Amino acid sequence: MVYEISYKILTMSFYWIMILFFYGEETFQSSQKVQKLKKSFLDNHASSEPIVFDCEEKCDVNEIAGAFAVQDLFSQEKMIVIENFFANTKAEEQKQLLEYLDIQISDVIIFFEKCVPRKNATLFTWLIKNAQTVFESKELQGFELERWIEEVSANRNIDIDIAAIKELILYVGNDLWLLSQEIDKLGNYAGGDNISVDSVKQMVHGRVDADMFQTVESIVSGDKGKAMMFLKKQIAKGDEPFHIFSMYAYQLRTLILISGVVSDKKIFDKNSIAKIVKIHPFVVQKSLSMLQNISQKKLKKMHKDLTLLDRDVKQGKRDIFEALDIFITRV
Repeated sequence: MVYEISYKILTMSFYWIMILFFYGEETFQSSQKVQKLKKSFLDNHASSEPIVFDCEEKCDVNEIAGAFAVQDLFSQEKMIVIENFFANTKAEEQKQLLEYLDIQISDVIIFFEKCVPRKNATLFTWLIKNAQTVFESKELQGFELERWIEEVSANRNIDIDIAAIKELILYVGNDLWLLSQEIDKLGNYAGGDNISVDSVKQMVHGRVDADMFQTVESIVSGDKGKAMMFLKKQIAKGDEPFHIFSMYAYQLRTLILISGVVSDKKIFDKNSIAKIVKIHPFVVQKSLSMLQNISQKKLKKMHKDLTLLDRDVKQGKRDIFEALDIFITRV
């Protein structure tokens, strides 16, 4: 498993193709590594930006191949990022892309999959064998999860003791996206002081409360008025808007995960699903009820919209309250 990838590794391929493959159901770790690689490329190629193809909705292999063929006037090396390629491609298209990958070119090509592709898929087996870097982002549990929180906190100059780490996991679980946000929130609250168990109890919300279930249920069913009412109720009682936003994302990811088990494995029993997805049966039961009113395709579209709004907030294009309003009104 690769934990650190520096740009120096990439420059070894100056006249040869360099392929990096990131995949897995847990997306935070891979996403962070891909973002770091993009930044490193920009730092070393001021006149050239990474070319990104997101194939989640649709995929044009010829368009990707065209990016391979185009010569950059300002740099001998290009970075091409191909996201979610397995989502909408057939075996023939994977073989077509492989023909271009076999050409010796001085490109850095990153494949980033937010799932585990079929392990007998043509492109998957080729990438596992031929990519210079392969990283499967797996869910962290137990000591590994505690160590991850400790390392992330240290990198952000946040001091947190082991008892507080265990309490944080008890409240949030192993959702790294949500944990990352809660660590930042705790760090701001502590103001340089040590984060204690009491700090976690005071500042961190549980994963999903009753109001959140009702809000997401209203969003999924398309009842904008009720969803907006619950949102205002949450804000009025003191819930942080960033926490609300992250919980929308968590709930949508949970619904997509459960929907996948139901559609792919034809499993409908809440306890059986709970064991597979490692979520409490109560949450599964509530989620199954919501899934009666919405398709998996619609859920993925909503999650993508939320991701784009999150990017806008982080780039300062919108404030968090505007993003919440837009998300609900666009449902």
